[in-house]
Amino acid sequence: MFAVASIAAGLVYGRRVWPGTPGSQTLVLLPAMTVALTLCAVTGRLWGFFAAFLLGGLFYSPLMIIRNLALQHRLPENVWATGFSLLYAAGGLGYGAAALLTAGLIEATTPAVAIVVCTAVTTLIGLIAGLGERATVSRVRLGRE
Repeated sequence: MFAVASIAAGLVYGRRVWPGTPGSQTLVLLPAMTVALTLCAVTGRLWGFFAAFLLGGLFYSPLMIIRNLALQHRLPENVWATGFSLLYAAGGLGYGAAALLTAGLIEATTPAVAIVVCTAVTTLIGLIAGLGERATVSRVRLGRE
């Protein structure tokens, strides 16, 4: 369900121009995706898992497109390969860290708590990074860097 929703959302996202900068779109879509994925923890029911992965998939693909476009616009073409490699390596580190956190949390708490904590940490890290990126872009525009 997640993959099908992601494909559909990616196609819809790519068909038009959306308002806002990639940074502002990220600050909307990341929390939306993590809240959607938290549905399964809140409900604990099969329909909650279905809804969580359906909605999460709808937000995931546009979010990845936005992050790639933002990186592409910020880096010179000759370092794109390095930039994209680092972007995906950071994502892999995040998945690994979430797996370790989940393993520890499931031992100490419940799966629902593990899901909520992992989505909250993802949102927090993403928002901090997004706000940091916005501050950097603002300084560059003002000629401070």
